[in-house]
Amino acid sequence: MLSFTDEEALQRLGPVVPSEPAPYPSREAILGKYVDLVPLATDHAEGLFSIIGQPEHERLWDYMLESPFNGDRSRFDAYVSSRISNTNNMMFWTIFDKSTRQILGLISYLNIVPSHRSIEVGNVMFSSLLQRSRKSSEVVYLMIKHAFETLGYRRVEWKCNNLNGPSKRAAIRYGFTYEGFFRKHFVLKGRSRDTTWFAIVDEDWPIRKQALEAWLSEDNFDQEGKQIMTLKEAHKKFGYVVPASLVLPAMPL
Repeated sequence: MLSFTDEEALQRLGPVVPSEPAPYPSREAILGKYVDLVPLATDHAEGLFSIIGQPEHERLWDYMLESPFNGDRSRFDAYVSSRISNTNNMMFWTIFDKSTRQILGLISYLNIVPSHRSIEVGNVMFSSLLQRSRKSSEVVYLMIKHAFETLGYRRVEWKCNNLNGPSKRAAIRYGFTYEGFFRKHFVLKGRSRDTTWFAIVDEDWPIRKQALEAWLSEDNFDQEGKQIMTLKEAHKKFGYVVPASLVLPAMPL
């Protein structure tokens, strides 16, 4: 049997990590300053249906695994029920406005691998009430923070269809690092999907956290709700330079 010094083992085999798995996410609320994330429940279906399930919301489902619901309440109710039962290694939260208690959207963990302490933030379904607001940024911040600080994961992933430009830009804006491009990753709704991968790992998190918290601070917004310091500037302030652009391969035709 071969034996190594600690230094040799580190160089040849990599660093030692805890052998026990991270806990699987539980159905607990994650509370924020502007929003609360509440475990998805059947009584959320009506509020969600009105903001993401109508014919006018069809474009919201372009890059989701599900087809648009276009006003089909029975199919939408079945969708909500299936996401509560957690049969697909996912854990869903409904996004509530902190002050009004209005439902704003959905988000989940998925691809949860406790043994490797790896988890993904996905199924990001932000209604028009939430898009391009500090509330949407707080949702993502709360999910990342909960994964690292409460559950003890080492890696938080963000993946999206390569054609989904807003999702790619959001990943970079939140401080995720671009890691790769998976060509013809899978077939979705009869079409070939290329997938772009991003991640934040545990040693990245302290700096990313400082930037996100500084940007989300009430002091960073004027009386009209306009930001004073951009999130890109906040990242730079705490030592992380956000890439100026992200050049990725186009979808092959």
